[in-house]
Amino acid sequence: MAMDDCECMQPRQLACESQGEFIGVDMSNSRYGDVWRYQCPQCQQQWLFYRVEYPSFSQSGRWFRALLDASLALDSITPADAETLLNRASYRIVGGSYYQSAGIVIRGETTLPFD
Repeated sequence: MAMDDCECMQPRQLACESQGEFIGVDMSNSRYGDVWRYQCPQCQQQWLFYRVEYPSFSQSGRWFRALLDASLALDSITPADAETLLNRASYRIVGGSYYQSAGIVIRGETTLPFD
């Protein structure tokens, strides 16, 4: 199966939290973002998944999912690395109440709204 044909490339959340490996909490800027690494069971592609919500603000929930470069040392990724890795990724899927969407594909480098 070609990676582009895999279900994991579709704009939706997948089972990153329930089937992924919890890396930890990103405390940058006191945001308390939860970070997971997820491997697609079909194509074996590695993803980085990030979820954050600010309870005092309505529609602030957001999640980001990005393909991880195969050259990365996956075991060395820390929650503090997540923002940089997600912003540098060439293929990302974002969603949540902040975006008013279950999933949107973003291609190319950009700055994601973590805060």
